[in-house]
Amino acid sequence: MVSTKRQDLAISTHDRSMVVTAGAGTGKTYVLVRKYIDLLETRNVRVPEILALTYTEKAAAEMKERIRAELSARSGSFWERANEEFLVAPVQTFHSFCAQILREFPTEAGLEPGFGVLDEQQMARIHEEAFEALVTTPGKGPSHDALVRVLSIIESGTLKGMLPAMYAKRREYGEFFSALAKSEPAILSAWQEKVHAFRDEEIAALLSDPEFAALIAKLTEFAIAYEGVNDRARPARTGESGRF
Repeated sequence: MVSTKRQDLAISTHDRSMVVTAGAGTGKTYVLVRKYIDLLETRNVRVPEILALTYTEKAAAEMKERIRAELSARSGSFWERANEEFLVAPVQTFHSFCAQILREFPTEAGLEPGFGVLDEQQMARIHEEAFEALVTTPGKGPSHDALVRVLSIIESGTLKGMLPAMYAKRREYGEFFSALAKSEPAILSAWQEKVHAFRDEEIAALLSDPEFAALIAKLTEFAIAYEGVNDRARPARTGESGRF
């Protein structure tokens, strides 16, 4: 694979942080692998000094395999040592890296030494159990019972989709209501400003649309051309009484 100029820039730039964004199958992993090798070739660093992180176990395994292939394709004592060091190289997911740090310093983090990291299936099961407990267990107090009555109005499938989405934004909601309790007028004013700003942006985008502008121009031409003409369809459009 031959890299593009922008890929070459990302591969060879090591003195500042960079973000590489692209769609699936466009070469992001290729860039990361080449950047890893370029660090070894040009920056006089060793494999244990490079931390490579990604989001999924599958991606981490693929990255590790491709880096290993690149190292094996090179000869010389430097690359032989790099191959040996790569057997225990830190190429892993963000989650596993963070868990590794927490296991080394559980007391400092306020955790039990034997803590575990939930996978997606375990998280989904806990969410499901919490959902069922929320909407089917009465008698937890007036506030909870009132909440259950309100939630019971919503169809179950829709509610199951809403609650996880709301839970994911619980921090933002908490900050909002905390600020609202401190100064309701200030929050409402800020909200109005954002609504007005959004409205103005959308109007500006609409007015800059050539197709929309052409339609407005045509309607204006019609209004001028037929000004004063008896519009027999007006009563039907406006709901006014009258006959044609």
